[in-house]
Amino acid sequence: MSMATLVLIALAALLVFWAVGAYNRLVRLKNTIGNAFGQIDVQLKRRYDLIPNLVEAARKYLQHERATLEAVTLARNQAKSASDVVRGKPAHAAVAFSRQAYNDAVLDYNNAQGQFPALLIASLFSFAPSAMLRATQSDAERDTVRIEL
Repeated sequence: MSMATLVLIALAALLVFWAVGAYNRLVRLKNTIGNAFGQIDVQLKRRYDLIPNLVEAARKYLQHERATLEAVTLARNQAKSASDVVRGKPAHAAVAFSRQAYNDAVLDYNNAQGQFPALLIASLFSFAPSAMLRATQSDAERDTVRIEL
């Protein structure tokens, strides 16, 4: 075999190894997005499941002592002001951290998917950009919970 043939074979082998690596990286990043989104749903479901127990405990306790109502009202006002602070700095809230982790995973994936030369593999195998997570009001478990006593 001539030297030119060996060089062409080596270049073809490098191209194949690079393509396999790029494909596997895109698959891994896409799966990371799915995992991050699943973790958000787990946390939101857990929060949603805990609220009825909290409401029932507060209701029974209020039956025994009027002073508790005043303390709960004060705590609620403090929680509201803390909630306002958290809304001003969303990176400090625990569920917001999960949304940020998800969006970070989407950013890594979208960057990898959109950069040359991985862009060639991404378009060849239909790796489309993923959308960032935004707060929605479509699901009752994602809505802000309002408790009226």
